Amino acid sequence: MTSNGTPQGCGPNVDSLYYNLCDRSAAWGIVLEALAAAGIIFSFVLFISLLASTPFIRGSRQRSAIPLHTGFLVCTAGLFCLTFAFIVGKDFATCASRRFLFGVLFAGCFACLLMQSVRLNILARRNGGPRGWVLFLGALGLWLVEVVINTEWLIITVVRHPLAPINATGATGRATDTSCNISNQDFVMALIYVMALILAVVVASLSVMGGKHTTWKKE
Repeated sequence: MTSNGTPQGCGPNVDSLYYNLCDRSAAWGIVLEALAAAGIIFSFVLFISLLASTPFIRGSRQRSAIPLHTGFLVCTAGLFCLTFAFIVGKDFATCASRRFLFGVLFAGCFACLLMQSVRLNILARRNGGPRGWVLFLGALGLWLVEVVINTEWLIITVVRHPLAPINATGATGRATDTSCNISNQDFVMALIYVMALILAVVVASLSVMGGKHTTWKKE
């Protein structure tokens, strides 16, 4: 800590909201941001590799999975980006991003995985499946359900019926903004649909083993 109260490693003009990104005395923030940046780069590399390999995929049954893989990689990269909102301090923007995007991005990932499981179930039983755009629309529909849930939850708890501070004796300021006043129980309640998607993915992926066309079981 320097004489002006700025953590070691942070410049004097850095807002206190971002101290965790540069504070060398609390290295966890720096480590997490490095891992998040690596995850973003890795997701981008996989996305480019997927696009580059598309012309070489001849079979329509194999190509039908490309939209789902693309959606999964985009949502995964979004989750790595969201890590920065959890590293920095709390204010209205970061808390609202945490509450809204956490469930939305995970729902996008598991919606794509669920439709991929549905695709493999159909292929394992009939050796033929729906087109890629049909599967993508199915994943989009599943994802939009969580978008609607989180939007309504955010509007109700922040705009229409703001909650009182959970810790009334705690520090005031940006960390006590309405969007930050949320208990863990309420946060989990907003993720029930995501948990249902996870369960559906597990069940659907296991049921692929019951198909007669063993080629698709390897996927």
